[in-house]
Amino acid sequence: MTKEIPFKIHDLKKEKPTSEQANQSGQVLFWNYKYGWRVGIYAMPYEGDTHWTYAPNDLLKEDARNELIEEERARVFKENGWTIEEGYDQLAIQSLKIAYLLGTKSSI
Repeated sequence: MTKEIPFKIHDLKKEKPTSEQANQSGQVLFWNYKYGWRVGIYAMPYEGDTHWTYAPNDLLKEDARNELIEEERARVFKENGWTIEEGYDQLAIQSLKIAYLLGTKSSI
């Protein structure tokens, strides 16, 4: 039984990647028998690259990730009717409880 690849791998000799096929940073994945897969600018394959496929978009930048964390924190605090101080106290209590339980469980 052969596994199917869930994405198309393009032959670089037959089809070059375009800016529309690149991710938001202008990158695709290139294949080279010597080095394997690598991320590179769509218009700049290395000598020896034979194939390419789509690269995923960049993950959230740190500022966006922190913003999502703060939004989630605010939602949880609001759902439970906690002020900021009460919320952080509750989070600390739960964290310490988990740490204690894990510590006593692993020392038995």
